[in-house]
Amino acid sequence: MESVKKDLTDIANFYKDLQEILSNENLRARTNIQKSVVRSIVITYGKCFAQADSRTIKLEETAIPNEFKELHRYLMDMRHKYVAHAGESSHESCKYVLVIPPLTSIKYAADIPYATFIQIHQAVNIKIIFKEDFLCLIKKLLDFVNAKIVLLEKKVIDELQSNFKSYFCNLEPNKN
Repeated sequence: MESVKKDLTDIANFYKDLQEILSNENLRARTNIQKSVVRSIVITYGKCFAQADSRTIKLEETAIPNEFKELHRYLMDMRHKYVAHAGESSHESCKYVLVIPPLTSIKYAADIPYATFIQIHQAVNIKIIFKEDFLCLIKKLLDFVNAKIVLLEKKVIDELQSNFKSYFCNLEPNKN
């Protein structure tokens, strides 16, 4: 649970960094920095809900208060379909346009003049990050994780105290 707590704390710090970037005239013009921080926020947020081989503890969607479910789903969709993986989504699109003039005087296909245009749209929605709900969601999740940590620590201590002899009775004294 400590790793999830660390990730949530990082998200809150990324949020503060993004605020600082946007308040600085020189940095605000550098949109790649903004995109990088937003992507870091989205990736790290999603990591809290994803299970990996070496990370067996994760948050479940049931930890999300009802008033934040829509925001949570948006962030997870952004993570799964745009930031961490590719997929069909409203977060990214690419349009290719081929322009061919009227073919009235052209005899051979190789003589057809044409032009191509490519439009790439990548929506890194900073507005969603700056909704009051976002930081409130992170704080609620941190409260949830901190409460879980307290419960887990109590469970471990209770187990050790209840079964002290079985855990420590067979220990040999230090030889030093």
